[in-house]
Amino acid sequence: MYFLNIPNISFYNSLYPLSSLHSLPPHSAAPESPSLLKQLVLKGKEPITCRPGELLPAEDFAEIKKHLDEEFGIDADMKQVMSYCMYPKVYEDYLEAKLDNGEFVHMGSDVFFHGITEGETCEIALSEGKILVTKLVEIRKPDMEGFRELIFEVNGNRRTVKILDKAAKSVATVASTVMADEGNPNEVGANIPGTLIKLLVKEGDEVKENEPIAVLEAMKMETNVLATATGKIGKINVKEGQQVVAGELIATIE
Repeated sequence: MYFLNIPNISFYNSLYPLSSLHSLPPHSAAPESPSLLKQLVLKGKEPITCRPGELLPAEDFAEIKKHLDEEFGIDADMKQVMSYCMYPKVYEDYLEAKLDNGEFVHMGSDVFFHGITEGETCEIALSEGKILVTKLVEIRKPDMEGFRELIFEVNGNRRTVKILDKAAKSVATVASTVMADEGNPNEVGANIPGTLIKLLVKEGDEVKENEPIAVLEAMKMETNVLATATGKIGKINVKEGQQVVAGELIATIE
């Protein structure tokens, strides 16, 4: 019966199909836990009584390939089509990033994630026998608009790149993060850090305790933000697409 201690916990949405099944493996310490856990996770939702895959709509691979080809100017193969089927938004974001920023597959992971410092040299293998030896020579101070000039040597030839340094703005603006008061049930905070991908309510809506009011995404997994009290939504402090930290105030309840 130890699950009774967590009646208000928010579970990842991916747990719903598993918890909806007719049976769950018993736990040696609490043989009654499968049914109880199912109730806690579903929170009144109807359980799934068939193979979850049967509920998925049919996919038109030819239509998906046509969409990818026309939208992103590629000749999509089956691997790309399947990537879109499994993670449509994530895969579209990936293709858009490639269009905006170019291809990074030839760059080492250490360089991609951490970059190089002044005076450091790295190698970028474009193909067999074709290697770019790249050295970061100098990082200049930001201008009035926040742009810096980066001086590189590529195979001995000097190149200058101008980029926006988001951390160096001429007019500093400090965005304060408002945190929810854990002791106040009328303030709903983010249960995990992530991206707020969907607001399920608007200001003035009536909600009940434990009713989902927003959806957060982290590491490609979604979880609901639940109302911590019954009442009317007062102020919504975030917007869709915003990055939030754990405990950040999502909304107030009056």
